[in-house]
Amino acid sequence: MGGALVSELHNKLSNPLHVGKVMAYAGLSKLSDITRRVNGGALGLSFELKVLEISLD
Repeated sequence: MGGALVSELHNKLSNPLHVGKVMAYAGLSKLSDITRRVNGGALGLSFELKVLEISLD
């Protein structure tokens, strides 16, 4: 499940015309920090990526 979200997020970030690209890159370092702190990291990563994906749409 997390892999699909990562793949989808990567596709969005690969589009140079995407308005939220710069904001997303800034958010990814924070995202990795949050994920490391979450107990059961895969669930935390999936949730945070979904939130980031929604903000990019």
